[in-house]
Amino acid sequence: MSKYRLKEMEIEGFRIYSKNKKVKFFNNITVVYGRNGRGKTTLQDALGWLFNNDITRYAEYNREWSRVKGSHIRSLLQPDISTAITARLEDVETFKVDTITRTEEDLKYSNLDFDKWFESAKRGDVLWANSLTQAKLQELAVAKGRDRLEILAPLLDLTEINLAIKKVEENLRKEKEILKRKHTSLTNISDREGREEYEILNEVSNIGEKISERMLQLIEVPHYPTNNTNKVQEIKEWETWCNSVLNIVSADQSLIENKINAIREKYFQIEEDTSSMEDEKLEEMEKRIAEEVLKIESKKDRIKELKNKIIFIKNNIVIVDESIQKISELNISQKNIDKDISNYEANKENQLDESMKIKEMEMQISKLKIQKDEIENYHEILLLNKQEIEEYHKKFTLTIKEINENKKELVEHENWLMKNTQTKNNENIKLLEDRLANIGDNIEELVNQNIELDKSFDILCGYISDESCPLCGKKHESISELEVTILHQKKRWENVFITHKKEIKEISNKLSEIRASNITKENTERAIKEIQRKISNAEINLLKVKGSFADFLKKIGVKISLCDFEDKDFKKMLEKNSNEILKLIDKKSEINGELNKLEIETKKLKNIIEVNQKKHYKCIAESNQINREISKEIEGLKSIYNSFDSSENFDTTEKLLLLLKNQIPLLERELENIDYKTDMIKVEKIEKEIFFKYKKRIEIISNTVMEIKKLLGYLDVLRENLKIVDTSSELKKEIKELEMNIEGLKKDKRNLREVQRKETNKEIGKISKRISKIFEILSDVSPWRTILPDAVVPDERERTNLVFRPVPQKLDSSIEEYLLKTNSNSTFAFSGGQLSLLGLSIFLSQVADKEKKNFGSPTFETLFLDDPIQMLDTLRDDALVSLICDIARERQVVISTSDIDFANKLILSSRPLWKDDEKSCGVIYYEQLYEDGPVISEINSKDWIESQRIYIPKIKEAK
Repeated sequence: MSKYRLKEMEIEGFRIYSKNKKVKFFNNITVVYGRNGRGKTTLQDALGWLFNNDITRYAEYNREWSRVKGSHIRSLLQPDISTAITARLEDVETFKVDTITRTEEDLKYSNLDFDKWFESAKRGDVLWANSLTQAKLQELAVAKGRDRLEILAPLLDLTEINLAIKKVEENLRKEKEILKRKHTSLTNISDREGREEYEILNEVSNIGEKISERMLQLIEVPHYPTNNTNKVQEIKEWETWCNSVLNIVSADQSLIENKINAIREKYFQIEEDTSSMEDEKLEEMEKRIAEEVLKIESKKDRIKELKNKIIFIKNNIVIVDESIQKISELNISQKNIDKDISNYEANKENQLDESMKIKEMEMQISKLKIQKDEIENYHEILLLNKQEIEEYHKKFTLTIKEINENKKELVEHENWLMKNTQTKNNENIKLLEDRLANIGDNIEELVNQNIELDKSFDILCGYISDESCPLCGKKHESISELEVTILHQKKRWENVFITHKKEIKEISNKLSEIRASNITKENTERAIKEIQRKISNAEINLLKVKGSFADFLKKIGVKISLCDFEDKDFKKMLEKNSNEILKLIDKKSEINGELNKLEIETKKLKNIIEVNQKKHYKCIAESNQINREISKEIEGLKSIYNSFDSSENFDTTEKLLLLLKNQIPLLERELENIDYKTDMIKVEKIEKEIFFKYKKRIEIISNTVMEIKKLLGYLDVLRENLKIVDTSSELKKEIKELEMNIEGLKKDKRNLREVQRKETNKEIGKISKRISKIFEILSDVSPWRTILPDAVVPDERERTNLVFRPVPQKLDSSIEEYLLKTNSNSTFAFSGGQLSLLGLSIFLSQVADKEKKNFGSPTFETLFLDDPIQMLDTLRDDALVSLICDIARERQVVISTSDIDFANKLILSSRPLWKDDEKSCGVIYYEQLYEDGPVISEINSKDWIESQRIYIPKIKEAK
């Protein structure tokens, strides 16, 4: 990645830099010092235009120059000179110098690495080249701190005081204007004292008489007024005469100036001819010019007319040739078409035979279609019969199935009744009840044994380690072993008890089933009766189905016995029906084949006949069209022939061509005979003579206008002197009263300002700690750690009128309504230097982020600061100076200022940089401003300190 710094600039034709100016820059810090209006900011604007092609401000200066160049004798704006700006940039690592030059037409640069620099206007590669003014830095500070300022900044309400101050200032301005007018009137009265009205009036009369005599030789003007005994009336008459003459003369002057400009634009160089006729009047010369111009215009019109006529004849010759060729082509086409029509007439008999054949084939097609319809009707009848047979078959099979299922169910119920008789059920119940009684006895015995075992525990303890236990037959060495044995015995009894419980449940279920079977028997008997009823109904339905099927068979003409009619008989009938349907389908396909064959042949014959007819009709239409086109071309040729007023009738095209070709030489000879150049030379000579007469007339008119204005001035003096009232003493009294009123208003304004200052200082005193905290937090985002709390808390002397109104991010209404509702002085005040410091820190952090994103692209390491210290900021600018010196160690800084103390501070603070390197830091001093541009001198740091008489103590070296 290449890094560049600015080494040198050449500026020519850019705003105040009229002639070529060369400016050299120092490596680390360049202080551009000079008073306001000497061209410091223009230097930075030139660099911005070089890199960004931003000529908006330059265009504004062009417009300003166009407006003022006619009235200003001397102006520093000279955009008529072409603009060229050249910058020489030094690579930080290789020290190679590359050049960039921009003119109004093009941009040139000497290194391919700059292609990346200028490839996109949106990349912002020259971020460092942009001029950072105090306004931009403060905008950055406020925009970054907006969220926190909303929360921590109180709204200070000074509306009433501000309105009162505004009202006092308005009254003060009005009183001063009145006082100024009174002083002017008093001065005029004192100047006019001692001047006699009679002498002035005589002088007015003499000048007016001379003007009238002089102007009557040129133009008609009203007669000047005669002497009048009433001076007031005479002054009014002279004023009216002067104004009317001035209007007439001004109108004539503007008219003649327009004529002079027109002649000057027409003839680049005009020399005065002393041999020209002096006696001829201007009006006669203008009349002669008008006559000559009319002659020239008539000749030009005739030349134009002849040229157009020649072009017209040539075009007609081309048209006639094309028409002749077209007529011959149309005649050939007509012969071919007539041949086709005769062939069609000869083949008419063959077409009649083909039409008869088509009729016979159409009759055969109609017969086949009738047969096809009969087959389709019979086919539909067979399909309906098939559906009926299938329906009866379905009913027959369902009824047989129902009878068989009911008979099967009947057999199952009868078998169940034979198995479940009353005697068998009683025997089973008795056996189950006896078994339940035995289980109950066993359970009772187990319970008794358990109780006795608990009671005989002490007895069993006597058998421990002596004899075998009567319970288990083993010897127990301890009571615990005995307890385990008893526990095992109880578990065995519990298992037996659970088994008996399950047996009781099973026996109970069997008993309930046997008892329930008595109820089921009755239900089964009822079910048998119901099934028998269903079987009888189904058999009746079967007989009905057979009866209706017999009727259907009689209807279709089939004789068959239905006594032993079975399912296979239905299938045979359906198979027979299907065979008949297949035969019909085959027959129908044969008829369709014959029909298709006949229709195709018929269609072919019809197409042949139709094509021949269409071709015949088309030939007839084309023949008619060709005849119309031939007649149209002949009519066009006749119209061309008649346009030349020929007495003979049009008979051949060759005659027309000969007529046209003979016309061209006649017109060309007439064109050669017309000449208007001699007339133009004569007009030019007369116009040049008139030009100098116009100039003399303009001189006379200009002198007359000046004299009339002088007369009007005399008349103003006379009008004032004729006022009888002596206003001098009254004006003096009024002036004294106005001065007293102004002093009172100034005192009121000072008192209100003091109240405003006290109220503001009270509020700022309360929130100074919170303000300090805001700037501490905001400065944390910057990699530069120069900002400290004591650098941003304002002292009372430093507080300025910088006003910031915090605006919330989420607004219920529009921003305009919010600004109207809140107080315009809802503020907290900081010095401009403090905000510039914070804004510069935020700007540096943004630059670092941008360089990371555009890594690999060439960068410009020059930072321009345009007068960041203004408005009493020099009282606390140490932190900003320190930050700039820190930046200058890594980058090149060019900072402009009009404050000599701030410039000296920068040079002194950067002493570690320039102590051993004279090219490191220095001052570009803008001394004066002339028409050619500013006077610039480059001074290194040591020479600057000597010129400012600054004492620098020697730095003691460590021993």
